Amino acid sequence: MQNDSKQEEAIKALTEIDDTSNKLQSRGYDREAIDCMQLGLLKRHEIFGPNSTEFVSQSKEVVKTCNNLALKCTRLDNHYKFQDAVDFLNFALTIAKHDQVVLTLRNLAQVYAHKGEYTKALKYLEEAKIAGQDQLGQQQQQQQQQQQQHETANDNNAIDYAKTHLNMCAILSTLGKHSEALENANNAIQILKQNMQCNKSSSPPSSLETVDDLSIPLSLEGTKQVPPANGKNDLIRTVQEETNIANKGIEFFETLAISYYNVGVEYEHLGCFKKSFNVLLEGIEIAQFLDSDHQVTKSLKDSYQAIGQKLAFTQVEERS
Repeated sequence: MQNDSKQEEAIKALTEIDDTSNKLQSRGYDREAIDCMQLGLLKRHEIFGPNSTEFVSQSKEVVKTCNNLALKCTRLDNHYKFQDAVDFLNFALTIAKHDQVVLTLRNLAQVYAHKGEYTKALKYLEEAKIAGQDQLGQQQQQQQQQQQQHETANDNNAIDYAKTHLNMCAILSTLGKHSEALENANNAIQILKQNMQCNKSSSPPSSLETVDDLSIPLSLEGTKQVPPANGKNDLIRTVQEETNIANKGIEFFETLAISYYNVGVEYEHLGCFKKSFNVLLEGIEIAQFLDSDHQVTKSLKDSYQAIGQKLAFTQVEERS
């Protein structure tokens, strides 16, 4: 009876901690809210144990909250809370597991990219790439043993791994390293194509749904502006993150279309207009699985028309 009473008191105290954390967060006291969540995590570890559903579930929630708060820090109007974002993400890394590690590393890279510290950004993306590669390899081994059970999770890991390459492409392009940027964009395509070949569940989505965005974009609205090669602003997409596994069909084709777009843009920067033209056409075919007014679809079509005009002009000049 005495143990039951202590258990009830501990759970009551835990509930109060959770309530306090929610109130602090709603009032904008983000650091204090995270401190409360950390205390709640320690209490769950003490009461239920490290392998309990309560502890594991709350750990995931804390990591998700830290990533959301870091994203919030990058979207403030008048000032960018760089150190707060870094602190939130570094704390998340201490408890993150599996795909949340890749997401958090990639967001940490984007925080440094926001500040113009591209060397550090690339360092964290390299770590994310290694973590993503290891995770994808482990998942593929499990998938061979239990094919149907793990198809969706394997999709998830392949997309995350491809996104890391696309984020690296964006930063390398900003630094003018277009050959390396092209290599990373091509790697993203190969990762997704291999996943498509070994996972027959990746079929065209039946409808578009809204997804939760946990990514930190390089600049406003998830786009990166680079010096134009065709008189227009090229869009190097920094891929948006989401956590709804049931909606992976949409994200798979969006990420693949973005990969083709980035390859096309990098070929253009390198002066390979014909290759750019052909790759962008392939991207438009992939984008048929997305809405016609989707940003990626529009960007592919705009770039395809622009490079087509440039290619035609170049051919006329060569003849004359």
